[in-house]
Amino acid sequence: MKSLNTIENRIDYLAGIISCILLFVASKNIIPTFIYSFLALAIAFYFFPLRLLINKNFVSSERLFIIITGIIFSSLLVFSILYLYVNESLFFRNIIIFFSLSNFILMIFFYQKFNKFLFLNFIFTFLSSILLF
Repeated sequence: MKSLNTIENRIDYLAGIISCILLFVASKNIIPTFIYSFLALAIAFYFFPLRLLINKNFVSSERLFIIITGIIFSSLLVFSILYLYVNESLFFRNIIIFFSLSNFILMIFFYQKFNKFLFLNFIFTFLSSILLF
């Protein structure tokens, strides 16, 4: 797994924190939703597939978890855009809850298997809680 001081890891955490802040600001109608949509799509494209193409030195046993995590992050970002445009849709709310729970379960499983805590998974669980509550 990457160490905490690599530039890729800093970009990952910065992208997660920026997406949380932008989602909060867009949900309070401080910035227009299309600005959040554009930036969230760029961040979603970064997490899947761009991050996997840039950094190929993941440990092989952890690579599957990194791929699944990238798919979950991208899906959460895309569905958060849809949820902002379709106000209070029960369908998108349930999808976001499903991806958030799967993200949390993946974080716990990763911790149990590799004894490493993925703070980035926690950030994206926080993103979904901003959206839902």
